[in-house]
Amino acid sequence: MAIKLDNNGLRAYVEYCGHPRPTDGRLHLLAMRGCRRYPAEGVVISLVEPIPDSFDDMCGFLGSDLNLYAGTVDPGRHYSLHPMRPKEGCAHLVGIDEPGGKPYSYKRGLHRGKAWAFVQEGPVVVWRDKSRDMVQQPDEMPRSESAIGLNIHRMGTIRSSIGRWSAGCLGVVDRWWSEFWKRSAVAHPQESYTLYLMDFGRYAHWYDHERAA
Repeated sequence: MAIKLDNNGLRAYVEYCGHPRPTDGRLHLLAMRGCRRYPAEGVVISLVEPIPDSFDDMCGFLGSDLNLYAGTVDPGRHYSLHPMRPKEGCAHLVGIDEPGGKPYSYKRGLHRGKAWAFVQEGPVVVWRDKSRDMVQQPDEMPRSESAIGLNIHRMGTIRSSIGRWSAGCLGVVDRWWSEFWKRSAVAHPQESYTLYLMDFGRYAHWYDHERAA
């Protein structure tokens, strides 16, 4: 099933998940796990079966503007097997519709001191893949962490694997990064941006329930 996204629906879903409604008159960052976009008028996306180490998610923005671009919200296979914290495992960001998840604060900055990106500002909630299988196990519980450099930056091509592009960061594939950056950071300069990470499967279930009500 394909769903055409709109600001009202996304704002309502944020409230449904128990978080404050996104502030009007501002641009907010948006990420959707497990979906793809259809070449239709507006932002129309549908569910996809998650494939580890692939660009099967979308990142973009809502509020003052609305759009989503192909990317990832999860780390690639390389850092999952060879995490920067070997005893703890690679970090996976927890969404607003998952236990412990919440909106996160980001600002414009440099990823690894080199390229423009949205950089983590304040704590984030992650689960760490100690088992190194890219699947959350019952004992891999969410926890709050600060200053781990979990940024949103340019990544590889849609046809490539995530590989070394992400050790936990979110990203937009190279083809769409320039448009994403111009329509967000350049067109809407703000001191900070709130990121809302959602699971599209959960959003679609809520959407169907709302339509049936």
